[in-house]
Amino acid sequence: MKHLAVLILLVAACGAPAARAQPCCGPIGSEGQRLATFLDGTGVDHLWLPGWHVDWRTGESDRPAPGGPEAKTHCSAFVAAVADRLGAYVLRPPEHP
Repeated sequence: MKHLAVLILLVAACGAPAARAQPCCGPIGSEGQRLATFLDGTGVDHLWLPGWHVDWRTGESDRPAPGGPEAKTHCSAFVAAVADRLGAYVLRPPEHP
């Protein structure tokens, strides 16, 4: 259940630095702050860029130019990569592109 809560936070944080998010339900505890620091360290602000083909695990562009049929948005790839880093399984490439 703990991993499910982390994944929900990942989806909510996709594209937004976690440490600057406004808390809706009170102060952020030490575990929440650790998660915010971890999420801010993923590089989501400059990796997994829409319009580029990227390596799903790193978010780095793996082609010299943007575009192409597989160059889409990458929120699900970001979630899969971070879940993988946290040891939580979610459907992910290459089995589930």
